[in-house]
Amino acid sequence: MEYYRLLEHVPEDTASLFQRSHTSTETKTGRVLVDYGPDEMGVPFEGPLACELDRDTPQAHWPTLFSSPALIGTRRLLEDLREIGVDNIEVHPVRIEGDDLSVANHDYVLLNVLGRVSCANLRASDVARIDEGGDADDAHPMRIIDRLVIDPARIGDLDLFLVDEDTDCVVVSERVKRHLEGKGHADIRFERLEQAAP
Repeated sequence: MEYYRLLEHVPEDTASLFQRSHTSTETKTGRVLVDYGPDEMGVPFEGPLACELDRDTPQAHWPTLFSSPALIGTRRLLEDLREIGVDNIEVHPVRIEGDDLSVANHDYVLLNVLGRVSCANLRASDVARIDEGGDADDAHPMRIIDRLVIDPARIGDLDLFLVDEDTDCVVVSERVKRHLEGKGHADIRFERLEQAAP
């Protein structure tokens, strides 16, 4: 089976978001979201996630999927994923505000993917460490994977998951890719992943 990295296809004039609430919440963990307070005691996340809209022009494209500050997608994208049976997503409302918006936008949801798979073949991938001299250690380094090569034997039967070695890598199965392409999401792109056992 083929697997694909799920990415935004961003035209030049595309809106972007800045997170304005839940700033202590770590997203893209592959686990249920937890909101941390000053005392470091975690409590279950409660939405909505408030974001501020940033766009150069009022006509800027509103994408189907924002990959930052978290995985935020349209309600239609969520419906399309559910239609094909993807059920490992924790969903929370998102409120998008901005100086040039007369009313807050509620058409998007936070798509917290539940499932994190250690499947990267790091020797074959193009990897950059971004924590040299930082807080991370060799067992838990911070890295960016520019060209991801995966070991499919580690994936199991998940159709949607995060890559443990770089949780900014959202991966879908070929089945999900075909389904979303058929639904006409022109501003989502799929990067086919190379496969190689370590």
